[in-house]
Amino acid sequence: MSVDVAAIVEGLEAELAASSQPVRLTIKARESLGGGVWAFGVEVGRDEARFDETLEAARAYWPGGGGDVSAIVTDPPAVHVRFVTSRPPPVGDFLWLYPPRFLEPLLRVWQREGAGAGAEAVLEGCRGGGERFRAPEPPDGLRARQREAFGLIAHAAGFLDGPPGTGKTHTLGALVASAIGQGVAGRVLLVSTTNAAV
Repeated sequence: MSVDVAAIVEGLEAELAASSQPVRLTIKARESLGGGVWAFGVEVGRDEARFDETLEAARAYWPGGGGDVSAIVTDPPAVHVRFVTSRPPPVGDFLWLYPPRFLEPLLRVWQREGAGAGAEAVLEGCRGGGERFRAPEPPDGLRARQREAFGLIAHAAGFLDGPPGTGKTHTLGALVASAIGQGVAGRVLLVSTTNAAV
């Protein structure tokens, strides 16, 4: 099996360009929460589809200042900003959020000489060898495809993918909880790009 490094790099560059575009919000309300944290009630407008917890850890900017986004609230839309560097802007002004560039380190890895060979070795190591762990029994209430995902734990590597709202986070939570509850041998490392997902 040959890994098409050029296609992977091209895809990562395109995703990074699209996902790192700033989000512009209109400030509808603002309130100091104390400790240097401000809450901004916002109107999302044209960037509604991109206003979600993936913006946690983004940088917030306004003329003359900014801070770090510590939380995104989707209903009603609000942004919590900490480490504010200047007086926050008034109601009616814009707040710009610059998403974290999580894909940048991954892109650099794929741009290195020999990245394809390393990826092929990892993929080859994931093949065969039978089951590494016993898959736990899925709890009631999951859809057929969610129940099927429980088989991922039995392999050295697995991927769970799907568009927003399909239950990936719920499925992974159920998988981890079931594995721990049923005493599956091994350790669990759970990571994500946002605190909300974890």
